[in-house]
Amino acid sequence: MVLVQHLKLIKDIRDFFVDYAVKLNNLLINSTEREPLVLHALESVDLLDRKKHFPSELSGGQQQRVAIARTLAGDPPIILADEPTGELDPKTSVEMLELSKKLNEQGRTIILITHDILIAKRIIRFRDGRLYADA
Repeated sequence: MVLVQHLKLIKDIRDFFVDYAVKLNNLLINSTEREPLVLHALESVDLLDRKKHFPSELSGGQQQRVAIARTLAGDPPIILADEPTGELDPKTSVEMLELSKKLNEQGRTIILITHDILIAKRIIRFRDGRLYADA
């Protein structure tokens, strides 16, 4: 299970990607196997052209897409995404939601937390830490 998080204070996106994916799943893969994982993940969020950039050189939306790609590099069966489109422009938000749908169709469970009720398949409401509505 993976929680998509904001990428902050990381100097080298590619190295962090690989370290994160490897540690997360306890994968024992060599560097020649790592590179395709990273490149595929960056390509899936349309950031392949930014692979050599530092986080400080990326917009907030690009950093958020890196966090999504970082999650994908670990190939988790369950993804918990807390406001994954919060920093994205409307067009990119739609693209990332389409990616989430595609991942779900491929068998991954996606739990997406959002304030945008228009994108939710199911709405679960909490009040004071307790479930009070499930539609």
